[in-house]
Amino acid sequence: MQVAIVTFDGFNELDSFIASAMINRAPGLTAYITTPTRTVTSLNGVEVLGQRPLGFVTRRTRCSSGAASAPVTSWPTADCSTP
Repeated sequence: MQVAIVTFDGFNELDSFIASAMINRAPGLTAYITTPTRTVTSLNGVEVLGQRPLGFVTRRTRCSSGAASAPVTSWPTADCSTP
């Protein structure tokens, strides 16, 4: 199963990277850092190149959102809370 770790500008590295690392250790799961733009910048100025575009979320059965300092304004129509 593929999992989208949805990551926006202002994200906390711990939220996105630890979630991704833990999911990738589970058998049968693959996590991808998924971003609305080609790159996003963390609260600490770390620039990250997204592994998948935001449209990837609509094709996944599971997703997780990393924390951001500002409200999220560009969320796809997929309901990420549905198991």
